[in-house]
Amino acid sequence: MNIFIWLFYLVFGFLVFLLSDYLNKKYKFTRIQSLVFSIFFVLVLAGISGRLGFSKFNENIFLVLVFKFIIELFYNIYFLEGDYFNKEDNNVKWAIIEIFLMFYLDQELIIKVNDIFLAGEDLKIIVWMFMIFYIYNFYKNCTVNKRAVVTEERKISKEKIAISFARCKIMYGEDVKLKDDKNKLIVYSIMILNNYERPSVLRKIDNTMFKINGLPRKLGIMQILSKKFITDSESIEIVCKKIDKLCEKSKGSKVKNKNYKDVFVSYDKKSSEKLIYIYEELEKFSVL
Repeated sequence: MNIFIWLFYLVFGFLVFLLSDYLNKKYKFTRIQSLVFSIFFVLVLAGISGRLGFSKFNENIFLVLVFKFIIELFYNIYFLEGDYFNKEDNNVKWAIIEIFLMFYLDQELIIKVNDIFLAGEDLKIIVWMFMIFYIYNFYKNCTVNKRAVVTEERKISKEKIAISFARCKIMYGEDVKLKDDKNKLIVYSIMILNNYERPSVLRKIDNTMFKINGLPRKLGIMQILSKKFITDSESIEIVCKKIDKLCEKSKGSKVKNKNYKDVFVSYDKKSSEKLIYIYEELEKFSVL
């Protein structure tokens, strides 16, 4: 194959990964929803490519999803520092199913018709009717159950929490200074969540953009909104001071062993459920 065709597959594999990742985070896709939408994107791409006269790109267009899988694997391992091969998540199994289905559609549909978009061929009609119905049904459910979708947060796996906790203790253990060491898990819970949602590579981009335009933005591993540049260590120091104050206020709670819940709600009500989940997982296997 021509090197430009390989480049085409790589670029659009990256774009499909970005779009899929964005929609996954926004709508909390199930595995099947993610699979269907990825295939839908490639079908649309094949249709546009055919209409523009670049039908040669469609001969092995399933490779777009192969590159998407490779990019997703690289992103999870090196940027999110997660375990992509974790059996609990079944990432590899779903990636293989996705690629196989796209390969089948490529061989049995895309390269056998003159135009992917509806033009009368039976198989095309069946595929597109399914896609349109599925997307309509998904949109309808999102509209009707918008609140349920927003509150139903996808939790970080226990393995990722354990790995992230170990790394955070090694890298930032000396920076976590509180009046009461028993409250360190609260800070680590916040650190783990922020590092998961805004990994190191994205924070480096934030730092660069801040130095260029100077506009206030969330900085450091603790994601502190700041008008001046702050490091990871400085962001931890700011959060430690805030947690000390919140812990002092929550001491009057009737159920003392649940004080951390009040602290999380006061610190970040929107993410409090996720923070509580992480904290309770840390409690099970950590000894400070």
